[in-house]
Amino acid sequence: MQMKRLTDHPTQGGQLLVLRPGHRGEPTPDERPPSFMQQQHLDLRRAMESRELHDASWLCISFSITGPLDREALVAAVRDWALRHEVMRGWFVDAPDRETGYARHAVAGDDLDLALVPHGEAVEPTDTHTAVDRLLTATCTPFDDLGWALLAVEQPERTVVYVGMDHVYSDGFSALVAFYELTAGYEARRSTGEAVEMPPTTSFVDHAATERVTFAEVSRRHPAVRSWLGYGLKGKGSLGSFPMPLGLAPGEKAWLVPGHHVLLVGEEAARLEQLAKDEGVGLAALVYAAFALTARDLAGARAYRFLNPVITRDTPELMLASGWLVNLIPIHVKVRRDDDLLGTALRVRQVFADAKVAAQVPVVRVVQLLGSTLGLDLQGDRRPPIVSYLDGRKIPGNETWVERDFYGLTGSGYDDDVNVWVNRTDEDLHVTCSVPDTPEAVANVARFFSHAGGLLRALVT
Repeated sequence: MQMKRLTDHPTQGGQLLVLRPGHRGEPTPDERPPSFMQQQHLDLRRAMESRELHDASWLCISFSITGPLDREALVAAVRDWALRHEVMRGWFVDAPDRETGYARHAVAGDDLDLALVPHGEAVEPTDTHTAVDRLLTATCTPFDDLGWALLAVEQPERTVVYVGMDHVYSDGFSALVAFYELTAGYEARRSTGEAVEMPPTTSFVDHAATERVTFAEVSRRHPAVRSWLGYGLKGKGSLGSFPMPLGLAPGEKAWLVPGHHVLLVGEEAARLEQLAKDEGVGLAALVYAAFALTARDLAGARAYRFLNPVITRDTPELMLASGWLVNLIPIHVKVRRDDDLLGTALRVRQVFADAKVAAQVPVVRVVQLLGSTLGLDLQGDRRPPIVSYLDGRKIPGNETWVERDFYGLTGSGYDDDVNVWVNRTDEDLHVTCSVPDTPEAVANVARFFSHAGGLLRALVT
């Protein structure tokens, strides 16, 4: 799987086919509330609207189907997927009388209306990019209608499929699972006419309601909240940010551009992974340690601070659920002038072990309790500083990523920080990131990851 900006995706022209989910009859008001992370996403969307800022709030996956497209099988696979995941059959509306400010409207499975409709011709690949962008911009919203869609670009021997959904329906892991379920489902429907057998899953909508009840009475004395409080105090009211200058004035946001930086390739990455195992620190800890030392070397930082996503799929039934099953933990890594990479990695490992307690309570609930101590306003339009690590080799369906030309695609928007995703694949160890489009930001981000890659390479050469 590769991450690309939509406009950089290698695609094709051809017959355009669009599936926009509809429904027969009226939706049903649903008393179950959004999850904490969903509520924060909804609040962020409204906050950005109030400032007339617009960005792509969707996640999109793309893959190819070799040979003539079986349109009926594709629609059937999408239906199987939407029926399997209740979260895909609803949306939110503003509800000032509700505690969260939002109410869910639900569509019964039998009322779901799916059809693949011809939508003109894409003469050039750029026409495909434009068509996908327009479809997702118009469709992928958490409000007032089903916020996901599919577009296929059909040629006789190959079809490229795009599936996009608003972030309220899915975290990044769920998007990877969607690829697995849709491609396996298509092949099953095409070859046998039957739905593919999948392990049982549970409803994220139910999970969200349970989450609300579970954490309603959490207080500032909870160990998770105390962990976050300690992090906030160390940062003097700041969650953290990219450690080098980005060429922005305080409060200024810039249009984001994609960044892709290879840290290590092939045998280098394999040797580093083995070294991490031999030293008992883990590959992710080595990478984060390299980032911490880079912050020291290039920015004079005494600590490297970021928020790390952790998966909350803690039961077998949640492993393949679609929804926002992720939390954040705060990471504060001290760095001294004489620290080396392996020693820092050991410290990173301990910091992560100590921070695990913070994952016991949803971060949004923590912010509700701690307020400005963390420097994050739930009603504001600032995103938290994310640095994430994902080993794609452990994701269901990863063995077909290359042959299926699987891509995770992003749009763009405005921000004042750099979000970082570290990816380990069979081919390499690399970083994808979103970077404010200023000359200083682009140059400093490239310099940062080049330096970090050099530190890692020095361990294995």
